[in-house]
Amino acid sequence: MAELSHSAYSKQVRWLLFSLIVLSVVLSWSGIIDHYTTAYIDDALVRVSRDSGNFSYNDD
Repeated sequence: MAELSHSAYSKQVRWLLFSLIVLSVVLSWSGIIDHYTTAYIDDALVRVSRDSGNFSYNDD
């Protein structure tokens, strides 16, 4: 494997971090993450409300 100089490695790390930040911003602005998290939370709430009638409370 070819060895990278410190400056070349540093440049690659900077580009990687920059790319991750840009990707995060694009995903945030596009609403994709919001769509999936909203769908997940809605589904969880529906399951909880549907199953909440199955609990029995004992006043013993």
